[in-house]
Amino acid sequence: MFTPYAGYLDNKRELAKFQDRFLSSEFPSAGGVRGSYNNDEVAILQVLEVAKQKLKDKPATGEVLSEYFDVLSQFLSGNIVVIGAEYHEIVLQSLAEALVQVLPDINQEQDYASAYTGLSHVMAECSRTILVSHSQGNFYGNAVVEDIYNKFTFPGGWDINKFPMLGQVGIANPSSSVGGEFGNRYNSFTAHITNDNDLLMGAVRNIIGSIDSNFEAEFNNNDWSGHGLVDSYLQSPQQASFIANEILRIAKAMVPVPVYNQSYSSSSVFSSYGSSPKSEILDVNFIYGGGYRYEGLPQSVIEEFELATSQGQYFNVNIKGVYQYEKLVTSGGI
Repeated sequence: MFTPYAGYLDNKRELAKFQDRFLSSEFPSAGGVRGSYNNDEVAILQVLEVAKQKLKDKPATGEVLSEYFDVLSQFLSGNIVVIGAEYHEIVLQSLAEALVQVLPDINQEQDYASAYTGLSHVMAECSRTILVSHSQGNFYGNAVVEDIYNKFTFPGGWDINKFPMLGQVGIANPSSSVGGEFGNRYNSFTAHITNDNDLLMGAVRNIIGSIDSNFEAEFNNNDWSGHGLVDSYLQSPQQASFIANEILRIAKAMVPVPVYNQSYSSSSVFSSYGSSPKSEILDVNFIYGGGYRYEGLPQSVIEEFELATSQGQYFNVNIKGVYQYEKLVTSGGI
């Protein structure tokens, strides 16, 4: 649930490996994995203190309580812990109760601002972007994605709601949704996975009614909690395949920002053009008329157009009047 900075760096490395293994063949990386780290030292102490108070209400000897406290401290510090089956339910229940009590009062403004700024910089590069949020990071992720869609405009004045290029995948999600209100409106750009044996999320869900688990998982010898981002999700073959397929589905559904300045043309009809074969679009910037997008073009048509000796002639014969089009207008109406 809470990750030390070294663990955060490990998670980024694992996500980069995941990207190379499952995604790069269809969508090569446009800049690697980037992230935002939540500094939760104060939150850890708060949760630990409340959890200790919860545990003191449980029937247990001083020796057992001491073991409980040690397990909680290690777990919240991001370390792997081993605990007897007879103890884990009490520890997890106390931890979940503490999280539910403490999390709403944690000051999230600095972490949120950092996450929003970082994601805005990534979006300004106009590449397909998937935000992967894990555990309590889903609360930050939901808020950031929703605000990006409410506030962000691409360079050039293009509206992100017209050209959605951001999606979110929530992993081990303790919140009630993915992507906040945006996710509720446009679920084709969101996905989530929570193991049915994710013990911590199960305990949290029983208390606050978070999003249901949706993956039937096998017991993981490397992670008894079923909650760890790396061991229980990214490195578990079935979960990894599920996550990869969802990321690819979201990426394919995205609508690229206008790319008509991608290549210059010597045509007397238009001055420049650009294309996205994966999205089956061709953007052209007419000398008289401005930018237009033509949709549903097979990759072969796009390639033939780009290689044509006379692009204007090819366009008039094979594209104009054949494929649907729309005028490209910025959020300012230009």
